[in-house]
Amino acid sequence: MRLPTLNFLSFESRTRHPAALLWFAAFIALQLLAVFALVRYFFRSTWDQQVSSGIGAIVLTGLVCSLLLCFAEYFFHRYLLHIETVRFLRAFCTSHLTHHKLTSIGFDDGTKTVRSKYPICDVARDDKATFPPWGLIPAFAAFTPFFAPFAFSFPHIPILIGGYAAIAIALFLYETVHVAHHLPYDAWWKPKLNNRTFGRVWRAAYGFHQAHHANYRCNLNVAGFFGIPVADLLFGTYKQPDELLLDGAPATKEDARKLTPQPRWPVGWLDRVVFKRRRWMSKRN
Repeated sequence: MRLPTLNFLSFESRTRHPAALLWFAAFIALQLLAVFALVRYFFRSTWDQQVSSGIGAIVLTGLVCSLLLCFAEYFFHRYLLHIETVRFLRAFCTSHLTHHKLTSIGFDDGTKTVRSKYPICDVARDDKATFPPWGLIPAFAAFTPFFAPFAFSFPHIPILIGGYAAIAIALFLYETVHVAHHLPYDAWWKPKLNNRTFGRVWRAAYGFHQAHHANYRCNLNVAGFFGIPVADLLFGTYKQPDELLLDGAPATKEDARKLTPQPRWPVGWLDRVVFKRRRWMSKRN
């Protein structure tokens, strides 16, 4: 059997390998275990104190970190993936905007209908839909300057175990939930939306990310807090379309404008700061 590439959740990998999701989970777990092994090897005393804190403290620390990561995801998505604000992270922005272009949801003024390329049904639309396979490594590295001083100052709080585990879980959820959002409507989503018990929940989940592809200013959480878009709810950027934005469905650009949020502080203020910086960067170029 041919093994999948390291991009386990690509359209090609998922189509050829039914166990691609399990491969991806194992790949994430191996990277997490490698980080744990490094911490244990180089900082054995701190590691032992963190382990001795007990499973309850580890789980609680992981939950707190997961909540904080929900907001980190929100700001990363809003201000780095959709707007080029940091030059050396330009590749992330370019890649993400390519994904939005390939899976765009637009509106035809002539026919007053939706023009959607949202479902990922082939390799072409799948381009840039996932982070690189090595994406977890820079995520670990980015949070280490925050985790390390905390761990050495308060060694009995298992920030290294709970924090790194929360990052791994967040990336796993981001990638898998995002893949699910873009699965074909008729084959995958429609039966779930017709479910009598959970149909409304599935409808909210599907409409949530559809709205983001129609108007990028709303619905920035993907993984959120275990699937709950806490940051969007808190900052007032949570939106749902009146009707699902399916290809050919009746709709106008006014429907897209309805999805434009009026974000609460500090997001509204940060928007102005970031757009001002972006204009400054454009002038320098």
